[in-house]
Amino acid sequence: MIRQLHLHQELEYWHPIQFESSDTSVGTAYEAVLAHLETAPVGTDYLITCMLRIGDELTRADVIGITVRHPKETETPITAIPTGSYSFQQLPFTPESKLELLPFFMKFISTAKVSTAYIRIYKEKRFETAIQFFSPDRRN
Repeated sequence: MIRQLHLHQELEYWHPIQFESSDTSVGTAYEAVLAHLETAPVGTDYLITCMLRIGDELTRADVIGITVRHPKETETPITAIPTGSYSFQQLPFTPESKLELLPFFMKFISTAKVSTAYIRIYKEKRFETAIQFFSPDRRN
């Protein structure tokens, strides 16, 4: 279910993750994060930033960056999800592959009002990860 969320504080991210592929698809980015996730400490927070191309019948998403925030980070952030109002959805499970993730993300962005969307992947516990989608309600 898509809900409304208002961020009162920016979610800041410090370190970029490089693609090993020239493929900038959401699925490839998600699988790159999953490869890092298993060895990441609890509290690690990944952000996949997507540029949306909204058409009359189809919305396409291209990844423009993956960044990460480690617990107890002290450096200057390189990017953030700005404060403001967002459409928001948290999945009730962690998709094990891009094939499981993509139908949920594509349904979410089909209602997008602007050309940016975020996928947040937060390691809450050793074997528990939250997958969240954000899209600004309007240009923040």
